[in-house]
Amino acid sequence: MTDHQPRAADDIAGMPRERRRSPGARHKQHAPTAPRRAIRPLLLLVALVNLAWSLYQLPVSRVLESRLCREHYAAHDPSALPPDGSVPEELCKVDEVQQRLGRIQGTVEALWVAGDFFMTIPLVSVADHYGPHVVLCLNLVPRVLLLAWTFAVGYFDRVLPVNAILAAPVFSLLGGDCVFNSIVYALVSELTDDHVLRATFFGYVNAISSIFSLQLGPALASATMTALLWLPLWLGIVLLLLALPVLSALPSPSSPNSHSHTSPSISLPRSPDEEAAPLLIPPPFPLLRVPT
Repeated sequence: MTDHQPRAADDIAGMPRERRRSPGARHKQHAPTAPRRAIRPLLLLVALVNLAWSLYQLPVSRVLESRLCREHYAAHDPSALPPDGSVPEELCKVDEVQQRLGRIQGTVEALWVAGDFFMTIPLVSVADHYGPHVVLCLNLVPRVLLLAWTFAVGYFDRVLPVNAILAAPVFSLLGGDCVFNSIVYALVSELTDDHVLRATFFGYVNAISSIFSLQLGPALASATMTALLWLPLWLGIVLLLLALPVLSALPSPSSPNSHSHTSPSISLPRSPDEEAAPLLIPPPFPLLRVPT
């Protein structure tokens, strides 16, 4: 019996073992195309919203600075004001004007972020009950109102005081960036169960947000402001209105039960080699029987 044990061990050791592929490899070979199509309108929505929001940042500083500058020279040196009432930008860099500008902008930003943060949990609960499309549609309303209100404060200078811009953070009660990003990331996580593909989608969203809000938006705002001060605000309103039909193309989140039954990892076909592979690999040596 001892003569056959090494030979049996050699035969077993020389048998070719089936190499089983990991589930991640199967997912890469059978990458679903439906989630990749569904992410496109979501990325378009992110691009439009971030571009419109970045078009607001530069004009609002120039609008408020121009209003404060006219008030400053009208009170201290009326002779510096030209007949049309416009003040050159280089004359607006005095300390008093810049300090008031910093206080107003800081107050507006702080109140806007506070309202957005305060309404994040209630609006996410609304999205759970009525769907994310309703909350995303509501999220576009304060952005349009903010751009329109900034234009009204800057253009109707004889009707609205410059401090009227402090009423703009009231619009954030319908949601801001915190609510928007929460809904977007929730929709992205519902697109697929594949962790690699989901991380790729998150990278797409972050890249689109960075490109349009930090690079393309400021460049476009600077170029349009040279032609007309109000042009970036009007362009931002148009972009937000164009985002409304994009909402109808967004994917609808699936329920937890249907989502678990339609998992890609369950429905993926297995190759014949994997079907023929043994569940347990035989040990390299036969089991020794303990004599009784």
